[in-house]
Amino acid sequence: MACNPNLTSVKFPSSVWRIEQLAFFKSPKLESIEIPHDTPSFFLGERALEGTALTEVWLPDSMSELQNFCYYDNKIKIRFSENQAVYDEGYAPILRGGAIKYHNIEEGVFLLPRSRFMLCEGSVTGVKTVVIPPTDRFASQEKAIAGCETIVSMAAEPPVVENPGEWLYYWAGYRYYTEDDRTKEFGLRDAKPIGLAADYENVTLVVPTGSEEAYRSAPVWCEFKTIVGKDSFVEYLGAGIDESVDGQSDVRVDVDGEGITVTAGTLMRTSVFDTSGRLVGSGVASAENPLRLALRPGFYIVRTGATSHKIKI
Repeated sequence: MACNPNLTSVKFPSSVWRIEQLAFFKSPKLESIEIPHDTPSFFLGERALEGTALTEVWLPDSMSELQNFCYYDNKIKIRFSENQAVYDEGYAPILRGGAIKYHNIEEGVFLLPRSRFMLCEGSVTGVKTVVIPPTDRFASQEKAIAGCETIVSMAAEPPVVENPGEWLYYWAGYRYYTEDDRTKEFGLRDAKPIGLAADYENVTLVVPTGSEEAYRSAPVWCEFKTIVGKDSFVEYLGAGIDESVDGQSDVRVDVDGEGITVTAGTLMRTSVFDTSGRLVGSGVASAENPLRLALRPGFYIVRTGATSHKIKI
């Protein structure tokens, strides 16, 4: 499909799990790509989206590998699934060098996946702020994040930054190494230096208030010369993005072709934002009186109490 001057949109079946390198290269009218959330072990290859009119791409729950999908003039917002927070314990997405060059929430701010992940050298470049959602561990090569001014770690306890050499390659995804896996069948990938920022001297690390000393004492995190605490991360996350680790499990959002219906176990204020952060609807939901909101086709963030849902109409 590369160099297709007439292609405007693509909708993949769940059986397609790879977009290979140069797949849609120089397809200047391509404005929309829809990837099913249940696509298995999804892969996005080198320069696959370069030269298109895409402004954002929503990756499925099973995103396993994101390569440098756009070498030049990359202004595509890459959005990760909220459901990656419950991604298979043994696997996690990998971001290759050059994968991220543009913000995906607020201007200049990139929010990493809400699951464990692996960062290669140069994975994230050219954004002002990088936000790491609450997680207990991830893997990262030296100089994985370059050219930024601020790194935000939302976890109260410093996440363990693991050596990428302790990850095993399996199918299109990656998983954590265990002693039982030290076999000839899999083997270990070549070990590379562990690290995170390319410039610890001039990058500010922002962490939850009260966690500063824990980060100053933790491996890798202790390399940052400036560590400051914050009570809230709203200034980085913007409207409609959930700051909490755990949401309310009694909140339900039902989606149909004309809008949404929100039900909550207790009386809950609900706000709906479009992908630019603009409030498009609000109200109060409960079990006895569900909230019904009519919405136009598109992607939205529904926030009810401490729970956020990304939906598509």
